[in-house]
Amino acid sequence: MSSTTQMKSSASNKITFSTFDPSKVIFKDVMKMKNGNPIMYLGYGVPSKRCVVVSPYLRTPFGPSCYNLENLPRESIKYNLPLTLSRDDPEQLEFCEKVRQLEERLKEHFDTHVNKKKGKKQYLVLKSVLSQDDEEKYDPLLKTKLSNVWGKVGEMDVKVFNEERERLNMNVDNAREVVPPNSHVSVGLFVASVWMMPGSNQYGLTLQTKQMMVKANENDMDECVFGDEATPKATEKSEEVATETSTEEKPEEVADDEESDTGSDLDEED
Repeated sequence: MSSTTQMKSSASNKITFSTFDPSKVIFKDVMKMKNGNPIMYLGYGVPSKRCVVVSPYLRTPFGPSCYNLENLPRESIKYNLPLTLSRDDPEQLEFCEKVRQLEERLKEHFDTHVNKKKGKKQYLVLKSVLSQDDEEKYDPLLKTKLSNVWGKVGEMDVKVFNEERERLNMNVDNAREVVPPNSHVSVGLFVASVWMMPGSNQYGLTLQTKQMMVKANENDMDECVFGDEATPKATEKSEEVATETSTEEKPEEVADDEESDTGSDLDEED
């Protein structure tokens, strides 16, 4: 499916979810991108430090999913990786709570430093990266993004490894083969920036999956689970033939050269 190369060990500024402190995230000044859209970059501890948080293993119910497909060139297709946060798992619950704390800090910062300068009609409303139904019947869904390598069509800016720390080559064509739906992955999330859309009066966190480790699926259903007992029609037919044969009168013994004729007659009657 995908060729592998051994991962090289290198220094990393990764932060595990257990040591991640939302209060250390730094909100920088609002800037304008080349297309004119405002953006706010984030730091951690000091403004220049990037913040990459390593999550616990999470289930990805859909695998990598693409959006903005209509009438867009191939290089403009965007991918995301939704992740389920189970309320029954203490580690996932802790990680979810820290994401909520970060969004609460972001909202407080916007209300104080950004929205305060705008009129009421220009107030921006936080769009959460956590999707949750109102009745909380289902586990929250964390929305993360998969970036494409700038200027390289079909190449994703994300490194994927198996549990042996071997590199898996993933691109836009084989993404759902490398990371199938319902896989369990640990992701390195880059807490990158805050996007703003004044036209829709919304803003929100951009969480980019920069690396992921894919856990082997223990519930592999590729092998056929059906045995002979799972074919009732064949079983019923065999029982019927056995019953008919047992109720017929046993033919008298005949010479060896007549057995084939007798067998043919029985076959035709059946």
